[in-house]
Amino acid sequence: MPFAPDPAPRTLAAVSPGPVLPALADGDPSWTLAARPVQPSPAGNSPSGGGPAPSQPGTGPHGWPRAAAREEEEPAPGTALLPLTEPAAVEGVHLAAIRAGARLVRTATRWASPWWLPSTSPERIEEVNLWAAKLARSARELAGRPCLVAGFLGPLPATAAAGGSAPPEAVLEGYRRQVAGLLAGGVDLFWVEARHPQEAGLALKAVREAARLPVGVLLVGEGEPPVALPSPWLEAFHAAGWPDALGVAAGGGPAWAARWLAAVRRAGWSGPLWVTLGQLENKPGPAARGLAAHKPATQDTGGWDAWDALRLLGAGWVGGTGPWQPADLEALAARIQAVHLEPEGPAPALPVLGPLNRTGSGSGPGEPDAGELNAGGPAASRPAAALWTRSRPAGAGSLPGDTASGKGGAAGHCSPDPLREKLGRRFVISVELDPPRGPVANKFLADARTVAAAGADAVNVGDSPMARPRMAAWAGALLARSAGIDAIMHCTTRDRNLMALQADLLAAHALGVRNVLALTGDHPRLGSSGASPVYDVDSIGLLEVLAALRRGEDPRGNALGAPADFTVACALSPSADDLDRELERFRRKLAVGVVDFVMTQPLYELEPLERVLDRLGGCPVPIVMGVMPLHSGRHAHYLHHQVPGISIPARIREALDRAGERGLEVGLQLAEEVVEAARPYIAGVYVVVSYGKAEPVAEFVRRLRARLDGPLPAAAARSPEEVRHHAG
Repeated sequence: MPFAPDPAPRTLAAVSPGPVLPALADGDPSWTLAARPVQPSPAGNSPSGGGPAPSQPGTGPHGWPRAAAREEEEPAPGTALLPLTEPAAVEGVHLAAIRAGARLVRTATRWASPWWLPSTSPERIEEVNLWAAKLARSARELAGRPCLVAGFLGPLPATAAAGGSAPPEAVLEGYRRQVAGLLAGGVDLFWVEARHPQEAGLALKAVREAARLPVGVLLVGEGEPPVALPSPWLEAFHAAGWPDALGVAAGGGPAWAARWLAAVRRAGWSGPLWVTLGQLENKPGPAARGLAAHKPATQDTGGWDAWDALRLLGAGWVGGTGPWQPADLEALAARIQAVHLEPEGPAPALPVLGPLNRTGSGSGPGEPDAGELNAGGPAASRPAAALWTRSRPAGAGSLPGDTASGKGGAAGHCSPDPLREKLGRRFVISVELDPPRGPVANKFLADARTVAAAGADAVNVGDSPMARPRMAAWAGALLARSAGIDAIMHCTTRDRNLMALQADLLAAHALGVRNVLALTGDHPRLGSSGASPVYDVDSIGLLEVLAALRRGEDPRGNALGAPADFTVACALSPSADDLDRELERFRRKLAVGVVDFVMTQPLYELEPLERVLDRLGGCPVPIVMGVMPLHSGRHAHYLHHQVPGISIPARIREALDRAGERGLEVGLQLAEEVVEAARPYIAGVYVVVSYGKAEPVAEFVRRLRARLDGPLPAAAARSPEEVRHHAG
């Protein structure tokens, strides 16, 4: 059966794998964790009393089918539950992989399925997968480097998958549970490892029912590699829709893997390939000879060098199948960067997992223009030759994430138009980016460049939001300016006394940061820092400090020699539970006389804003409305029920529930509609990023800029009565 590409390829709403491809993926984190000496989990920590019970025929207490017998690949007790019982160990494995050069990490969920945890409740299965995804994303944030997080759906036990004998309904339901948890954890794409064609087809169905994210399949090849991809696999992919990437998962060495991948190419597949180079171990053997040390092809590798696979097959990813050490990945990363693959003819497009659909960004040294990543259209529709790429030329500069210091990340300072000059004259768009959790800022810089290229005027830089420690907001604002975009620095009174507030504001002003959002801040008990609250003043007191600085004085009236004239914003929550108190405090903020504009909590309908403006009789300063595009029904329910100050109408939550895999698309559309409805009252919007993914927000900014660019139609922040009168 001939290859037929998916007619509607999914887009990758995440950071691209980077300008140098083939790109490095990790070894299997689950196997790496299983190789550690692991003590069985205490009975109270594991729903199965200390880890997976030995597999027995029949079904578990929750109806999950059991494997027929224990196998050599079954994990040590408790390994599948490590994302819950030992989160630091799981995060550490991912962090080591990213620091070693991996541009893709898989979640530690090889065994986090009902097949391997038959005594575990469906809800617990979902929870394990959710936290596995969160830990991988957390490691990416700590590393501060561009990296994709792939939700990993591991294979069924060999006895369950043999001949496709497992009940299809049970297999599909198990995959659905895993997919739900991984999506809630915020993965960028999915990788499936499957022993049997039916298994792969059901996994593809489970993913595509729930999300429009890329999904790759790793075939567990066994025996002698075929000349062409066996027809059962072709039939399964034809029925379920072809994946966005293909590979072979096995430890048979580079020659064995290359022959399998050649069979995939002969089937007509021209999309990205995952080249598996065997188990990543520091020991002699064909696999080790093929990957870390670039030794000539020998008889024991079947006449193949691992890099012949890259050169001849056009690899998109290079990864391992078993336990690994950081040194393995570092050697592999160095070898990938050194390989020179140059086909005849002009330089081809770089392979990516789905089209990014974005225009050039003018990125910094060592980074390609974003448009170059997508030249030639979807990878699956391009010829195999277009999947080859050239190595980076000497002297091209460092890549984001090349060094722990962030070398190559920041360019010179920008000189953006002052935000104050734009407010009230043109529609202003800001994007909220949390500063890094660690000292490496490359991802933050890349996200700032992404939203700047999309048309954002500024980024909002949080001040340890949710009371969880992050890089200082003034430093994040300075980094954003170095990336070519203005910044609005959040400043809270939560953990600084009056002296520290003044010191930080003076330092920020001296460094060129001119925009401040004055906040009281979340109480430290919400976070995990163990810090004590300070609160010498609240946000109103902070505005009084800013008013004094604008006069060139400290809060006690002592002259400072020159004014520190910030553009100042204050906050307003139109959906506050106690609206009387909220409006009373808002009036006091305005009375200080230093507020230049107001920023609201994210809104999902117009009614709260109209209610506030009716009670205020309009607003004397421009309003920048908060908006957070929703990704799914689950995302909407979480924000509505768990995040103070955010209220999402039932009709919006129901619309997201009905949207299914189109959740993000519907969320963007609903966000556009509320911005359009609010336009007579507002001077701009600030857009909140979810799951650390800047690309969906950049797409939203592009849409807004295309529709709302140009001067404002009338004075912002009029009362609803004035708007109705003007419209009449």
